[in-house]
Amino acid sequence: MLARVKKSAMTGEVWIPGSKSHMIRALYFGALGRGKSIIRNPVRSKDSLSAAGIIRALGVPLDMSRDDYWTVEGGKLSLPEDVLDVGNSGTSMYMGSAMLASLNGRCVVTGDEQIRRRPAQPVLNALMLLGAEAFTLRGNGSAPFMVRGPLKGGKTFVDGIVSQYVSTTILAATLAEKDSEIMVDRANEIPYIEMTLQWMRSLGVEVDVQEDFNRYFVKSGQTYANFDKPVPADFSSGAFMLIGSAVTDSSVTLRGLDTQDVQGDKILIDVLKDMGADIEVLNHGLDGIRVNGGRKLQGRVIDCSPTPDSVPILSVLGCFAEGETRLINIESSRLKETDRPLMMQKELAKMGGSLELTEKELIIRHSRLQGCAVNSYADHRIAMAMCIAGLIADGTTLVDRVESAAISYPGFDTSLASLGAEVEYLEDGVEA
Repeated sequence: MLARVKKSAMTGEVWIPGSKSHMIRALYFGALGRGKSIIRNPVRSKDSLSAAGIIRALGVPLDMSRDDYWTVEGGKLSLPEDVLDVGNSGTSMYMGSAMLASLNGRCVVTGDEQIRRRPAQPVLNALMLLGAEAFTLRGNGSAPFMVRGPLKGGKTFVDGIVSQYVSTTILAATLAEKDSEIMVDRANEIPYIEMTLQWMRSLGVEVDVQEDFNRYFVKSGQTYANFDKPVPADFSSGAFMLIGSAVTDSSVTLRGLDTQDVQGDKILIDVLKDMGADIEVLNHGLDGIRVNGGRKLQGRVIDCSPTPDSVPILSVLGCFAEGETRLINIESSRLKETDRPLMMQKELAKMGGSLELTEKELIIRHSRLQGCAVNSYADHRIAMAMCIAGLIADGTTLVDRVESAAISYPGFDTSLASLGAEVEYLEDGVEA
């Protein structure tokens, strides 16, 4: 599907969907729990549905018939009858491999084209040190790969450049036969590790962690309790509406977000305020986050370590802001569905953006963007970021494959339209 976007402002209220990061954890921990767990405000994003398919393939009863809550009947996992396809979901792949490695039998995991390019070897290495058998089927360090348990435990090491590697290893250690110690090199994306630990502790599973998040001790024999929890709204999705409202002459209230949640992207509120944005957070966001756009913003240095998923939309923010904006610690964002800093540099340059990319940072200078045809690379966060770029660009911007937004933000297209943005969606093959 193609989005045709014109320079425009937004007005009104928008409800932000639930966090797929929380949702996938809810599904997996519910599968590991004892008895029935209830997931309220479930997220029907494509990644969430991928995780749901994984636990069903492992013999876990899951009732998704209601819109207000889903139920998971936790208990013993069983070997899947077929290859497991995680679609586009990296979290489902990585954390799912920990559950598979606890089973006494071979399991094969694959996914879509982007998943088959994402590094899996750091996770497989950590699982092997915990006693599992694990290897890629093509010898290239990516899916498809095979894992086989059981997990014995002991001492393991993992690269922490991507938080999912660490969360997966911690999860695996909780399922091992004996106590485990995990050593992490260059721990990164800390809020997502904290999210995993928060879920575990709320369900009665204790993990001792050093303050720098580089060393963990996990006792064996722990069990996960069942739960009844809502899925918090997603700050990573909210970032597009937050920044989109700030860089246009808009007046928008975001609903559903809670700044008391552990999510790292909530820091973008303070980043925008520091740049000069007019943002009011009411009751930690529970009564709304009001954004009055149109103010001049000043470029800043932004540490992307806690906000790796926001690099695409922060690139658009940098084009709008006066002076120079530097996105630092972007390494992990280059290991996602695409090399996001590189793709954003290419696409914004087509629109007249001035961006300079190094291994660890993206430098963006104030630029007047001109609408044109751009490529989303079927990356949901790039697709949404380029739509927001179209709102500040002169002329018309055409963004391809915008349906990929549903991977994390179901309803993104209708959210923009409901706020009055000048956006039209065309089916593939329709004359633009």
